Amino acid sequence: MTRRELLLGLLAGAAGRAAVGAQPQARPAIRPARLNHIAFFASDVKSTVEWYQRFFGLPVQFRPDGAILRLGEGPEFIAIYPASNAKPGFKHMGFGVRGFSRGPIDQALAAHGVKGEWSMRRAPEGDVEEMVIRDPDGIAIQIQDVRYSGGGGPLDDTW
Repeated sequence: MTRRELLLGLLAGAAGRAAVGAQPQARPAIRPARLNHIAFFASDVKSTVEWYQRFFGLPVQFRPDGAILRLGEGPEFIAIYPASNAKPGFKHMGFGVRGFSRGPIDQALAAHGVKGEWSMRRAPEGDVEEMVIRDPDGIAIQIQDVRYSGGGGPLDDTW
């Protein structure tokens, strides 16, 4: 084997290892800092809230369409909505994200081929922008700022 053949062989091997060891370009991810809240439907909001207050001692912040039960110091909470025509049970969960803003969220959704639904919820304390995606089974996941607390205002942290 000549030096030239040896050198060409080494270069070819190095190029092959580089291609095998190369990692695919990382797609941007939405990285939750915490499970911010869970929401469910109750057949009787008043009695359900009373039960959670008696059993867990959770403080309540009422909303016109249900109740918010604060967990610890917050902002984590449980949201209870009237079942009305729905079956009592799980409604959705929410993830708190640091640096929550439309641009990075939309970029991550597009990179993963996930469709999201932006909406604006009217609140006396100020309108709240909300983002909801669905997992492969159709379970709703709300994505919000880590300070989201079920209230009003741009970050939903005003009571």
